[in-house]
Amino acid sequence: MLFHQNQMKKNRAVLALMVLLVFIHVISCKGQVNNTQAKNRNNSQTEALKDDFNKVQGKDSVRYAKLFFAAFPTNFVSFNSIYGYSDKAGPMPLYSLYEKHIGLFCKLNSTQPTTEHFSKLIKLGINGHWDADAVNALQDCILSHVSEKPGLTVTLLKQYKDKEIRSFWRFLFDGPHPDHKDVKKQYDVLYKSIGLIDKSMANLMQNEYMKLVKSSSKE
Repeated sequence: MLFHQNQMKKNRAVLALMVLLVFIHVISCKGQVNNTQAKNRNNSQTEALKDDFNKVQGKDSVRYAKLFFAAFPTNFVSFNSIYGYSDKAGPMPLYSLYEKHIGLFCKLNSTQPTTEHFSKLIKLGINGHWDADAVNALQDCILSHVSEKPGLTVTLLKQYKDKEIRSFWRFLFDGPHPDHKDVKKQYDVLYKSIGLIDKSMANLMQNEYMKLVKSSSKE
């Protein structure tokens, strides 16, 4: 009787181990599939961006400008994975084209509804962090539009949580020298404009800028 009980316990243990191994295998395969799918999506997006950009120069320019806008990244992580540069991995797929592509994207408020264009600008800025080249060009693009339409900026930012709003303002003035006179001048002008529209929004902006300046002074 005792022998049978011990044998049953061993069988259960073996069965449990087999189930665990199968589960690990399934999860591993699923992870590989997801990685492949993500890579394929990224490749498809980069090809669409290159193709649409080239065709914008042709006859049906408005159509392809709209397609290019639709294909352009919708958040900072995606943007950086396409146009950015990594010290470890090197240039991302479209790093060599970032000036042309961002230059076009920044001008697409002429073909896209203003709110739609601004919405994507804000999404790209949320949770962003400064870097040279493509990221710096994106930062300049967003800042120029926000400075032109602070009212619309405030209206759209109010749809987000405070944490996301703070990250947006932080990205806008992030960089190696946030206290540089040119950056400070841009900040002062925009802070005044935002303050006339929404004081609480201006306070969020001010807090993030002062954090950047304080952090920079310690380095």
